[in-house]
Amino acid sequence: ETFCYHPGKLVPANTLARFMILELSVHGCDIRSKLAPPAHLFTELLPEIVILFSEYLEWFFEPGHRLDPPHRYRFDIDGIQPRLRDIVVEGDRAQMEVAASGPADASFDCSVETFILLMCGRTSVASAVSAGEMTVKSGAVDGYEFSDWFRGA
Repeated sequence: ETFCYHPGKLVPANTLARFMILELSVHGCDIRSKLAPPAHLFTELLPEIVILFSEYLEWFFEPGHRLDPPHRYRFDIDGIQPRLRDIVVEGDRAQMEVAASGPADASFDCSVETFILLMCGRTSVASAVSAGEMTVKSGAVDGYEFSDWFRGA
């Protein structure tokens, strides 16, 4: 829990370890996908990366137009517990939380790997749906717009 320097702000040392896991996993997959496709993220590391997103989502979020009222995007993510996570985009901020009991504005069903690749800008909602890696159920908002706010690290 000792705080260490990171260009974004002071963070606990275990957060730096999670960032290293993210960097090595995603960039390693990028390299392997060019050398011998298809390449995948290392399964055992994926839950730690989701924890990182939940704690530091603002570092992956690129605000565009301000959203008022907030939009709630629900993800049913196969491979982690709890499976249901909400990402709430409001104004020029976003936060991730365990899914609320109420309805979502759009819902997604995908694997934890697809979720991470989406959050890191390695795929878009449209590409993941086209590849059969994600399903989208648009409600009050078009779920495909989600990719506009998370373009990667």
